[in-house]
Amino acid sequence: MNNEELERRIALLTAENEELRQKVCGVDQESIWQMENENDKLKELLAASYAALHTAVNVYREECCGDSLCGICAYDLPAGAEYAECPGFYKNECFRWQFADDVEKLVPIKEESV
Repeated sequence: MNNEELERRIALLTAENEELRQKVCGVDQESIWQMENENDKLKELLAASYAALHTAVNVYREECCGDSLCGICAYDLPAGAEYAECPGFYKNECFRWQFADDVEKLVPIKEESV
């Protein structure tokens, strides 16, 4: 078997391998790249959304109603509790979104106070 024949067989096997992979996985490489790109964009949007939420809560608390947004905060009272430790409440630096830990597993969160 000469080099030309080997190259032809390698090309054939490579094509068959790709065809089988697509049948098994149901996804081609371009679709994988597209999904990865969409995932990256979603992570960016999630980080931006969290930053906007954090800023909005701080501004609202400062200008309006004090503790009326505590229900969406991670430091809010758990069911049945009478007291919750809320760091920084009187400094307007206490808010931490109740899902922040889940978000941090996906994207880094930079919390800033207003």
